[in-house]
Amino acid sequence: MADTALTPLTALGHTAPMTSTFGAYSLSEIADLGLASLALRRGGSAEALAERLGLALPGPGLWAGTQDGTLSAIWTGPDQWLVEFPGRACEDVAGDLAARAGSGVSITEQTGAFAAFRIDGPSLEPVLERLGPIDPVAVRPGTAHRTIVHHLGCILACRSENRLDVLGPGSAAAFVHHALELTLRRVVV
Repeated sequence: MADTALTPLTALGHTAPMTSTFGAYSLSEIADLGLASLALRRGGSAEALAERLGLALPGPGLWAGTQDGTLSAIWTGPDQWLVEFPGRACEDVAGDLAARAGSGVSITEQTGAFAAFRIDGPSLEPVLERLGPIDPVAVRPGTAHRTIVHHLGCILACRSENRLDVLGPGSAAAFVHHALELTLRRVVV
């Protein structure tokens, strides 16, 4: 048997996350984001779950995170969230979430199912106007929206006035990245 080491690759197939600059905007691949879906089972208490997690679970169209930035959640449906673990893509985040959440929930590992990208720049409005069918006024810090980006279902999480994270299908990472590049090129023209 050959003595070879495996080298982890990002969703775009590189050994390190890609970052590109378009005028005052940057587009970065977020390669270290661990993800797990969380669904509260019938009869469960969202308030008790939030207390066990140490995280205020957001409502429709929102995301929320812990003060220390180690855990955040995006609302994806009634009593359902996509839980984010920044910096922990190579860990068992579903197992960690299960230990924290206790009984009465269903959890599924989602890290490989999504590709994540960050857009930073002076104003998100011109980006959002060209990105897809979403009202730029509705996208403000603390919000998270499902929308279509060049025919693919994506989640847009507005982290600040100048930062937008885009989560798209991991199987179409290169296509999502290309769509974001095209959008940013149109913004800076």
